[in-house]
Amino acid sequence: MATKPMQTKKRIGYNVYHAPDGSDESFLGFVSSLRAARKLAAHGDELPRSLYDTAQAAGHCAGISAPDKSHEAEEPAAWFGRGGWYCAVAVFAEEGR
Repeated sequence: MATKPMQTKKRIGYNVYHAPDGSDESFLGFVSSLRAARKLAAHGDELPRSLYDTAQAAGHCAGISAPDKSHEAEEPAAWFGRGGWYCAVAVFAEEGR
């Protein structure tokens, strides 16, 4: 009996977060590579978790849009930056695309 090939999800980039121990996360942005994620962590502005709803309603808040978590991996792909408190979470293409 033939088996179907396992479908893999296509990674389209990474959502970058600042997530220090004991604090809520902040979103820095979406990037296409881990190298770009490290660069953004070193020099990017942050959107605090408490403003995600405001940013979604308005389209952005202080120039940063809220993260779309609907196609994120369950765990970060990498931790890095000062204190190891920044992470990149893989974002996958919508199924069927």
